[in-house]
Amino acid sequence: MTKNFVLFSGGLDSLCTAIKLIEEHGPEAVELIYVDLATDYSVAERRACARLAKVLKAPLSIIELPLPALFTDPKDNPTSYVPYRNMYLAMVAGTIAYLDKDTTAEFMDDPAHEIV
Repeated sequence: MTKNFVLFSGGLDSLCTAIKLIEEHGPEAVELIYVDLATDYSVAERRACARLAKVLKAPLSIIELPLPALFTDPKDNPTSYVPYRNMYLAMVAGTIAYLDKDTTAEFMDDPAHEIV
């Protein structure tokens, strides 16, 4: 079975994406992934993601990646701005998909992806 990963924030875009994939493939074929960047809005997003995952009956994985700590002075208040945020999120999602047992098995069985 193919697994579909959704970078899930609990917002409208990721919710609509999750609903479409669940309608097409079923909740067992969809995994919601929330990447907690430890920003001002993380608590609200985590709460929304957990509630929506229950409604959607889809598993939710939470990955903690406190990037603002790399870009701000610890004496400052937490920030909502994370430079290159979407790049980090895409790398996290790609890594999860690559390392997923089923996805990796299919990937490795394809001769076009042979590791030399």
